[in-house]
Formats: sequence, C-alpha cells, structure tokens
Amino acid sequence: MFLSVNPFSTLAETVPPIYMQSFVIMMVILIIAGTLLDIIHKKNVKYFFQNAKKAKLSATKTLTSGEKISVISKTIISDIATTSELGAGKRRTAHLLGMYGTILFWIGSAIMIFCYSNSSSDTPSFWPIVWHAGAIMTVIGGGWFWFFLRVDVYSEAHPWYRIIKADLFVLALVLFGLFCSLKIGLNIDEPFHHTNGGLRYLYVSTLGVFKDYNFMNTRFYPGLYDTIVYSMAKFFDNFIDIKYTAEIRHFINYSFSSLGVLGLFLVNKKIFNKEIAILSCLLALMNPIFFGHLGNNPKDPIIFTSLIWTIFFFINYLESLEKSRFKNLVLMSVCIGFGAGVRFTFFALLIPLFLVWLFIIFRKKIKFLQIFFDIYIASLIILFLAFLTWPQIHNGEFNLIFEVIQRSSNWLIGFKHG
Repeated sequence: MFLSVNPFSTLAETVPPIYMQSFVIMMVILIIAGTLLDIIHKKNVKYFFQNAKKAKLSATKTLTSGEKISVISKTIISDIATTSELGAGKRRTAHLLGMYGTILFWIGSAIMIFCYSNSSSDTPSFWPIVWHAGAIMTVIGGGWFWFFLRVDVYSEAHPWYRIIKADLFVLALVLFGLFCSLKIGLNIDEPFHHTNGGLRYLYVSTLGVFKDYNFMNTRFYPGLYDTIVYSMAKFFDNFIDIKYTAEIRHFINYSFSSLGVLGLFLVNKKIFNKEIAILSCLLALMNPIFFGHLGNNPKDPIIFTSLIWTIFFFINYLESLEKSRFKNLVLMSVCIGFGAGVRFTFFALLIPLFLVWLFIIFRKKIKFLQIFFDIYIASLIILFLAFLTWPQIHNGEFNLIFEVIQRSSNWLIGFKHG
C-alpha cells in the first residue's frame, strides 16, 4: 500500500541521505536562530520578566509548590495542548488539525530521514502512515482556516485570496502537504487508464479514423474520464515538462475528486445541517484510503463525485418537479452520463434514486407527458456521454453492454471466500 512507503527512502535513490539530514539540521538551526532574533528584536523576554515581577509584587496570595505545578499543568494541557482559549468552535478545530498535523508530519519526516533514509532501509509501515496522516491533517486544518476562518475576511470583507506575511507559514504548510500527497507515486491502474485515454483521444480526435484502440480489456470501459484526463494532461504538457505527467494527472484527479467532497458537503447540508456536512467531509478526508486515492485512482473517487452530484441535483429536481425543473434535470443527467462514462455499471448505484422517483411522481400525480419528456431528455444526455468515447459501441458491438453487466456481477477480488 502506497501509504506505507517511505518517500525519503525512494528519494535516496537520487539524493544522498546525508544531504537530506544536513538540510533538516540546517533548518532546525535557522529556526532557533530566527526565534532568538525575534525575541531580542521584540524584547519578549524583558517584557515577560518585568510583567512577572510586577505580578509578584501585586500578588495577594503566595502559591505552594503543589498549586504552582497544578497551574502549570492546567496551562499546558488546556491552553497549549488543546487550545481551549479559542473556545469550542471551528477555529479551535482548524487550529488543532493544523498544529498536530504539522507535529506528526515533522516527527515522521525526522524519524524516516535520520533512521530509514537509505534506499535499502526496511521502514516500519507505522512511520509513513504517520507522515501521510500529518500531511492530510495539515492540509485540512490549513485549508479550513484559509478559506473559511481568516479573521480579515469576516471583519474587513477582504477576498479569500488576499495574502499577507502572517499567512505565508500556514500557506506553505498546506501547499507542501498537498505537494507530498501528489508525489505518492503511480497507482497500479494508472498506466492502463492513461493508455486507454490516449487511444480514445486518438480515436475521437480523428473522428473514428484511428482504429488501433483495442488494448488489453479496455473494450469494457466507456473511457470518457480517461479521455478527458489524457486531453487535459496533453494540454498541460505544452507548458510543463512531460516528465511531470504523473503529477499533472494526480492534480487533475484531485480537482475532480475534490468536487465530490464539495458535493458531499452540499448534500449533507441540504439534508441535515452545516455542522453535520462539515463533519462528514472531515471524516471522509481523514480516512487515509479515501484521501490517498483522491489523486491517483481514476475510477472510484470519480464515481463518488458523479454519484454525489447526481444525488444533489436529484434532490433539487424533486423539489422543483412541479415548477421549473429543466435545469436540474439536465445537470442531473450530465452527472449520470459522466459516471456511466467511467463505468457503465454506474447505473446500478441509481436504483434507490429510481425507486424514490417512481414513488414521488405517483404520489404527486405527475402528468404522463411530463414524465415522458423528462425520460427522453435525460436518456439523450446520459447515453450521449456514456457512449461518446466508446468506439466498440460506435461499431455496433452492443453485446458488450451485457458482457460488462455479466462480468461485473461475477467480479471477484483475489480468491473466492466461503
């Protein structure tokens, strides 16, 4: 599993471990030196001792050693470790995620760099997982603070993209955490889907003239998303060195997958409330498997994105069923077509929604002509997207659809159990 891979052991194949270790030591020295210079410049120590002396002179009670230890312990546990001074709101949660994420990230980095950075090192899986978990928490905490909690956004109506010096540190952590997540390496399926996307791109761009599109078992895949990602990666390759194609693919995949997280928030906010919506997104993102697959899995997170937005527009469609429903009907159909363009068996996930739709239209006694119109429009959009980049279907091989259904219903991972 990629979450248990030591990235510094891989890096050691091109960068000697002594360079990595020297860099960390240099950064620690610079941090200590910068902190001391800041203390001297702001005269923090002088102010601290003057304030302590003043407080001692005005004290009305002398604390015992036990009471002093109690006060110090309470300060460390409450004010520092759990940041209770920020209250129990969103700001405290974002701060704790960012703070502990950074600590875990630094600890994991230090351990792996100084103890397991040789390319031949056998790294315990615990430390890479700590490293990835720290990066995830830092991205979530920092991103939450950046986009939703910055004080000047609320109080002074500044745009979210306004950057000041105080923002540089947290922004650097978020970007670095995201960068590390992009560099987790290729998924085992990515070369297959990249090749499929390239072949389908050639087929579509030549309007069917290109015929060498059969590769392994790609005939079972509609290939819409593969073609889109390949097209976007090909476009970016005009400006970015082609050796970064994997990172470009991961960034594109993250972008599409992140739309799914946004959709999850909107669906839960509509059904429940904002707090539950935020919690559901956090639980999803803090799952290492889910977060790790956002960038390098070209199927499952995209199916998730398609399904969650289908549900969102489906709810809006039902709410406007007796009003102006056309916009939501079209958007819902696009999401369904997009999902079916990734995996044709995406339709199986829509069975509960179809049953709900039947119940609602009979309960509200919707006119037959309206039902027929909605089915007709939805079918046109869905089938157009599902079959758009599927050359075998263009050639009349409709039996593939039944073969896909049959194979999917019998699909096993590894050995059959029971």
